[in-house]
Amino acid sequence: MHHRDPIEILVEAGYRRLTEPIRIEDVALRFDDVLIGPGTERDLILVERKKRLPTSLARLTRALLAALETRQSWRPVSLVVVSEDQDADLMRDYEDIRRICPVYIVTRGADALRVLRPLLPLVLPTHSPETRSADVVLSRKLGEHANAPLVISLLSAARDGSAAVDRAMLEAVDDAAAVDSEEP
Repeated sequence: MHHRDPIEILVEAGYRRLTEPIRIEDVALRFDDVLIGPGTERDLILVERKKRLPTSLARLTRALLAALETRQSWRPVSLVVVSEDQDADLMRDYEDIRRICPVYIVTRGADALRVLRPLLPLVLPTHSPETRSADVVLSRKLGEHANAPLVISLLSAARDGSAAVDRAMLEAVDDAAAVDSEEP
């Protein structure tokens, strides 16, 4: 499995890297990387790659969040920790930070795309003018039978769900039985 760089994944998803450290008043808050986005959104993604102690990182993150709060900025802030360690206690080390913002930990050998998926925008399929309705497709498949009263009745009932289809089918059977009983 090819493991991709977390920054590459986030940039592909529409985040932009900030080239300057975050400045609050005259204080520069330095993270290894800071991204903003995706697209026109203003979410902040803080990335830590160094071996900074979790307590130090927690202080830095708290300082940034406090500064944003005093400026009444309620933008979402998340922290991505890229670690060479695969220590089972890694999440516990970042427990203090997880209380104040979401933390995503990408360890060596981890599938970064899977870890970062909650940060990625949901891409919905675009409407295609070539998409045909089910009625058109069914009519072509049914050919000359498409205009049969039973088919029209069942298609109409299908829009209301399976119970309506069941009722329409029973009505058609009852109608057919009544016609058969009327014949000499």
